[in-house]
Amino acid sequence: MTRTHSVRFINPQGISFAYESGDFKFDPSIPLPVLTEDSGTENSGTLSLEMILAGIFHILAYMRDNRHIKYYKKFLLAARPKIREEMTEAAIMQCKNSKFENAKDIFLALEGLNPEDGITILNIAIMFDQWGDNLRNTGKEKEAREKDEKAGEYYERAMFFEPPIPDSYFNAAYFFLKQKDYKKAKEAFVSYSQLGTDEIKLKTAQDGIQRISAQDLDSEDFIKALEMVNSGEPGKAMELIHNFLASHPKVWNGWFLLGWALREQNKWEEGARAFEKALDLGGEQADTLNELAICYLETGRLDECRRCLEKALKLDYENIKIISNLGFLALKEGNPREAEGFFRTVLEIAPEDELALKALESIESGF
Repeated sequence: MTRTHSVRFINPQGISFAYESGDFKFDPSIPLPVLTEDSGTENSGTLSLEMILAGIFHILAYMRDNRHIKYYKKFLLAARPKIREEMTEAAIMQCKNSKFENAKDIFLALEGLNPEDGITILNIAIMFDQWGDNLRNTGKEKEAREKDEKAGEYYERAMFFEPPIPDSYFNAAYFFLKQKDYKKAKEAFVSYSQLGTDEIKLKTAQDGIQRISAQDLDSEDFIKALEMVNSGEPGKAMELIHNFLASHPKVWNGWFLLGWALREQNKWEEGARAFEKALDLGGEQADTLNELAICYLETGRLDECRRCLEKALKLDYENIKIISNLGFLALKEGNPREAEGFFRTVLEIAPEDELALKALESIESGF
């Protein structure tokens, strides 16, 4: 949704709320920011303290070069001494409700209020991390990658704070695992193991280190191959993947990467065999099953495709990629009404999903 708010500045003369606390002294010569609707015509007689605090929050989030920003920070803290605690809680609640734009406004303002607050930096990283997951689950891959990039930037910042924040390493490790950046994930788990005190998290970190090390997922060949497939060069990755598998034939991640590279080259039969091997070696995850199902669909093995997709859906029941693929399978089987049901389910989760919308248009037009 397009934002319709803007900041305008008002003359504070005659305003009745003037807070003075500590080193803050109200200065009637400094204009106060007010967050208003773009079409708003408010005057000082209709203003509230909340409107001015909202204006200050906008300045802290998006206009940090304002020459009066130090004064505005003091004004805010004088009016709301517990603003950090109150607004952090509010932003976390916005994230839980998937209202990430609102959460971003709040967290960026808190960052502007105190750039040296490492906990806020970590919270922003987690917010972008969750936002990326949310977008990816609704089929918006490009937007998800943009949020992933921001999450990575903030995790890197959080891990450089002094004194160290142990949870920044723990949360970053999980983020890097999702990104399949196993080298950084291992490094973050190692740092948490050295700094953390939570027994459950320490055990998790040690398990993570052990799994990555045992499978050599932070090896140069694996990392380079993964980067090549991610960047759309699966053909160039093949030699590195085969080198990795030659020395690590029982690592399911290697077979998954091979299957992914083959599928990207439309080598469906070979891709299916690689994904099957990944499953045999313990890689029974929703992604593996979904990728194998795509290969089966392309090679006409429809019963096996359905079994894979139904298993995958049990593991990740709101994954729109899996639901969409069940729709395309139904179309391949000649069941447009069943397919329509799957695509409408996708749109309940992600109303703007382009694949589902186009598929429904095709079904309604009788192909």
